[in-house]
Amino acid sequence: MYDIELNEISKDYIVFNKQSGFLQSVKQLFHREQSITPAINSITLNVEHGECLGIIGANGAGKTTLIKMMTGIISPTSGSIRVLGYIPFELKDDFKKRIAFVSGQRSQLFFDLTAMDSFLLLREIYDVNKDRFDQSIRELSEMLEVTSLLDRPVRNLSLGERMKMEIISALIHDPAILFLDEPTIGLDCISQSKFRKYLKKINNDRMITIILTSHDFADILDVCERGIVLNHGNKIFDEDIEKLLKRFNTKKVITIYLERPKRKIPLPKFCDVIAENEDKVSFAISPDKVGNVYDLLFSQYPSADILIEDEDVASIIERVYKHGNVSNNS
Repeated sequence: MYDIELNEISKDYIVFNKQSGFLQSVKQLFHREQSITPAINSITLNVEHGECLGIIGANGAGKTTLIKMMTGIISPTSGSIRVLGYIPFELKDDFKKRIAFVSGQRSQLFFDLTAMDSFLLLREIYDVNKDRFDQSIRELSEMLEVTSLLDRPVRNLSLGERMKMEIISALIHDPAILFLDEPTIGLDCISQSKFRKYLKKINNDRMITIILTSHDFADILDVCERGIVLNHGNKIFDEDIEKLLKRFNTKKVITIYLERPKRKIPLPKFCDVIAENEDKVSFAISPDKVGNVYDLLFSQYPSADILIEDEDVASIIERVYKHGNVSNNS
């Protein structure tokens, strides 16, 4: 049995259209024009217990809508959905005690209270045994390195510290599934890296199923082994992330650093220049042409430093979007 089972679920939003002007406002009192905007289109998805699933997509792709349906915040327009055997939007107490939801754009902590006071309040809400609560707080605060901050008011915590407290508050009741919606928004690169490592450790130590949405592919790459890509509400990819990278990583990037500034470096026509200035130039080419181009550059600039590397992940994901309707069933 899967932790999460989605079968052909769709979500449409009704949008009321209004033109500007006073007369149009009066007209709207008697007749409102509306249109239907599809947010999620017929998605089928199964998630096993203990799995880390990344949901990738640009803004407006449907990531947050999908995770809100899984948590019961909104209901699907059509299709069926079951999470831990429950229908999420029925919002039964037993179901709510078995999931947790953390968003980078909203907080479940109380800003005027200390973090520990917020945890104690949540303990009463979820009816958590005191011994179990004390153990969870001790283990999680040590793991996330925030033991010394538990008695500090939430409003005085940095964004990175607050996100760690959000994770602790979400795990107090030992949920079976942890839903994370853009959890690294606003974090600096060092905090993002540490946060991802903590999520991976929590998944390994507690065998918690993690559903992570992000427009930053680095979040997905570091935490999850499987990912789905959404594009305008459609699931265009569902497969192992490493296979995704191998399938669409079709170019190599060569950067040449010159000791003496030169205005223009002559390159073959098949080289796609990415960046260029007086002392360096970066360009993308297909892997089968790397050897020839390297020999050409080395013969012309024997003292130059030449770097050959894979494309950055953002470029690969952009290629996935352009490819269109891609899936592991194609």
